[in-house]
Amino acid sequence: MNKTLKTAAVLGAGMIVGAALGVLYAPYKGAKSRRRIAKWTTENKDMLKAKLRQHDLTQN
Repeated sequence: MNKTLKTAAVLGAGMIVGAALGVLYAPYKGAKSRRRIAKWTTENKDMLKAKLRQHDLTQN
């Protein structure tokens, strides 16, 4: 097995283990987490837009 293939296998295994641990230790169920993210995004939409506009202006 060449080095690139070994690296890809280790990376893939790490991703699987990380995802499994994330599911096991998540503080909320999926539906509740999605609702919380949507609520936060809605509440902070204007701030997020302003930061994106500021970032675009500094890039030019």
